[in-house]
Amino acid sequence: MATVHYKDILFYWGFENSLTVEKSFGDTTATAQSAATFAAPPTKAGVASSMPGSYSGSYPTPFDCHTFVVSNGDIVDHISGRVGFYVYIDTWADGDFLWNCSYNSSNQIYLALTTISTVKQIQLHYRSGGGDSANVFGGTLAEDAWYFIEAKWNLSGTNPNLELFINGSSVGTATDAQGAWAATPTLCEVGTPTDLGSVIYVDQLIHSNDPARDLYAIRDRTDFLSVTTVVDPDSGSGYDYDSLSDWESDLGDTTSGDLPAYNEIAVAKCRCTGGTADTTAVTIDGWTTDSTRYIKVWTDPAEGYRHNGTYQTGNKYRLEATTIADWHWGVRASAQNIVFDGIQLKYTYSHTQVLALGLGSRGSVQNSIVWGVCSTASCICDGILLGDTSLGCGGYAINNIVYGFKDSNDSQGVGINNAVTWLSENTYMLNNTVVGCHVGISGAGCFVFNNLCSGCTDGFLDCEADDAHCDYNASSVSGDAPGTHSRNNQTFTFAGASDYHLAASDAGAKGYGLNLYNHSVWPFQTDIDGQDRGGSGATWDIGADEYVRTVRLRFLLDAAGDPAAAQFQLEYRYKPNEGSWGDWAIVPETKP
Repeated sequence: MATVHYKDILFYWGFENSLTVEKSFGDTTATAQSAATFAAPPTKAGVASSMPGSYSGSYPTPFDCHTFVVSNGDIVDHISGRVGFYVYIDTWADGDFLWNCSYNSSNQIYLALTTISTVKQIQLHYRSGGGDSANVFGGTLAEDAWYFIEAKWNLSGTNPNLELFINGSSVGTATDAQGAWAATPTLCEVGTPTDLGSVIYVDQLIHSNDPARDLYAIRDRTDFLSVTTVVDPDSGSGYDYDSLSDWESDLGDTTSGDLPAYNEIAVAKCRCTGGTADTTAVTIDGWTTDSTRYIKVWTDPAEGYRHNGTYQTGNKYRLEATTIADWHWGVRASAQNIVFDGIQLKYTYSHTQVLALGLGSRGSVQNSIVWGVCSTASCICDGILLGDTSLGCGGYAINNIVYGFKDSNDSQGVGINNAVTWLSENTYMLNNTVVGCHVGISGAGCFVFNNLCSGCTDGFLDCEADDAHCDYNASSVSGDAPGTHSRNNQTFTFAGASDYHLAASDAGAKGYGLNLYNHSVWPFQTDIDGQDRGGSGATWDIGADEYVRTVRLRFLLDAAGDPAAAQFQLEYRYKPNEGSWGDWAIVPETKP
């Protein structure tokens, strides 16, 4: 099941379509509207009708009553559900509806204004079959004030349970035996026409078929965001999809893939509970996104399925794709505003004009490992390709390790490339490590800082020869990386074979980077392992890894367990993958 899931929300309407009359409640705006200014709210995917349905144009301005037709109970379930909305009452008139769902006048649920012993309250009314009814009265309301009203109903069987809420607090319940409705609802309406006595403004109407959904908690649409689903090739507990490709085909279980329209963020949380690799190539396309309603594909570091800075199998999520033809790809993310974080991708290729990971405009890849495997000559392949030529928009590569993108005769292959130079929105390549590629980084028109290229025929191709665009990089090639502070013809010392963490003895990249903690576009502070590089003023390393030594203090007893012979031992290790612990000192003590 999804970790955060809002598919029970049938629709959410902000009522922000006209500015004839405007009142405010925090970030909430209600607008009195004429019939001609209504716009269709987003609706539940798969509903066959042309929601929201019909409108009446007979009411004068201000017009705050919206009616629509419900077909076969698709939109509102009269058996169980919940509705919530803001209401502002300018003029009070007892008996006027705030909200109504009905089959006919004998089968309905409604919220109405009422006065009991001079106290202005809300009435929640349920009726079935024309004779049986139940009522909840609650709240103490006033004119010229905003309230968030919720009604919950659970009418399963013959025992309806009704509850009324105002501003998130329950103000009344009712449980009475009632008969069933004659049929499913055919009409829903919100608000009251002004010619019936009241002047009412309604905003942010939310319908759910889950009576337990706390609508007050997701009002104002600030929390109405993440649709998080689990991708696990092993179909382990809690999974939603067994491949990233299936997740994409289902639009991530979002309402329609139009994320701004539904104020959603689509999140694919990738796991590997049984050791099986995801082996299906993926195309992410056909979505609508923006900078705040985006797509995220990641491994959660807290769950244990993310790599440790080296390419890992076992229970670490990885996508392993193989080319089947020219112009193939492992992951091609054509949609905009996509984030890849903590992903492993192994791409085996024997064709040309192929691509391991391609990101559309404003996409980012960070803390990821991209490994190319090729044994064929003259194969053109990019490890990571950023940017979108048609839109002129760039992307971001941060804290990645990319290696192996080189054909068998070392004539082709680029570790990190950009789609087009001098974009209207720039491309940033920051703190990446690229090893064993024909070209390490192709960075024309890009901002290229703190990148390490080792064992590449050409480490930095076409990078701008000015410090504002390219500096603080390091290459094993002589005369390669532009920039006053860049380091060329360097020898790098890594932690081990295919382990591109910096070793303690490294003298090529360790301590020579630019601190990007306060970077104007992409400020960050951690490395590919999530370890702290240091805040403002700290000295950073070049590349995806920050050399960080960890220490521990151990209290040791002798073989006989004699406290008098106890010792304290200070030990050190570089990150979890360095291997065994070494020791700096042994301090004898006469007491434990």
